[in-house]
Amino acid sequence: MGKTVKFDISAWRQPLKHQDFRVFYKAESTPFFKRQGVLVFLGLIIAPLAIGTLDLFVLPWLMNGSSMPQIVHLWFLAVTVFAVAASLCFMRISRREVRLAKFCRVNELAYRSKVRDLRIDGAPFLNNHTSLTAPLVSGVFDGEKFTLGRYSVINEDRESNVQVRRPFTFALSSLPRSVPHIILKNRRSRIIPLIGATSANAKLTLEGDYSDKFTLICPKNYEQDALRIFTPDVIAAVYDFAPDAEIELVDNRLFIYTRDGKALRYPEKMMQLFGLLARLDSYFDRQAERYRDDFAKPGSNVATTAQRLNLNNISILTLLWSVPVFTLVAFQFLRLLGVQPFTDWFNFLVKHLFGG
Repeated sequence: MGKTVKFDISAWRQPLKHQDFRVFYKAESTPFFKRQGVLVFLGLIIAPLAIGTLDLFVLPWLMNGSSMPQIVHLWFLAVTVFAVAASLCFMRISRREVRLAKFCRVNELAYRSKVRDLRIDGAPFLNNHTSLTAPLVSGVFDGEKFTLGRYSVINEDRESNVQVRRPFTFALSSLPRSVPHIILKNRRSRIIPLIGATSANAKLTLEGDYSDKFTLICPKNYEQDALRIFTPDVIAAVYDFAPDAEIELVDNRLFIYTRDGKALRYPEKMMQLFGLLARLDSYFDRQAERYRDDFAKPGSNVATTAQRLNLNNISILTLLWSVPVFTLVAFQFLRLLGVQPFTDWFNFLVKHLFGG
């Protein structure tokens, strides 16, 4: 019998009251300029535009008595549309955060609007970079702890400048015991990086309807273990939830990854994610309880060689920067050797890139 997920989602659908905003702002220690974001935006952006328009166009028109130019009508219209659209967008994002926080409060879940440098031992997490997880929800269902969040790697100087990797949604749950490091890689997704993966890992092509959609990656000599754990019904459940979803088992933890951020915005999608997490958690609990590693040393559940895959996590940004650098180094080496036409190509690149 699978685990059941029982959360009260009525709080998510109820109209927000002023008290809900006050509780949210107090819990998150929200500064004034964010609490009154719409008013601050109107005061700092729209007011100067309106004053400038009056000074440059309207007052000269009133003093001269001439007809107002058509450009002024268009300017007024553009400023009004911009102000209304920006205000509505800000209010929608703010209300979304308050609704999620209220849902967590009613269901006794922990909510944090923003967490910097969350360190998690999963393949997509770049723990040597500055990260931002926003939001982060954690709690317990049926005695099992879970964590749900939206993770992104950011530029160290500006939080708003996401440069290294696209954001993704993750769900984390615990298993009763450790298992080998196994990844269900989605061929349509780029969440779990395999740029630096080595031949020390075994890649298994699945049979049936999902052979062109997923690849199983596990340590060598653990192919049969991986196939016993990831059965066709498990893979079907993952694909039905999100076509780009990926799964990772590492130590005694279960991860679900997807690019889709709707699970943190819509209650129906969050319930689907909780349902999938509960189903997989229940299934993997049974598998983990029965699992025995024949290569493990006494006192250990998993052999050392199977605890981590050789992925050599490399960011896309690092790879993109390394390509032109290595290209110029190679051209310089060939130029010193006097090889043509590489010398001409090198001079061309240096002239146009560096003005040499």
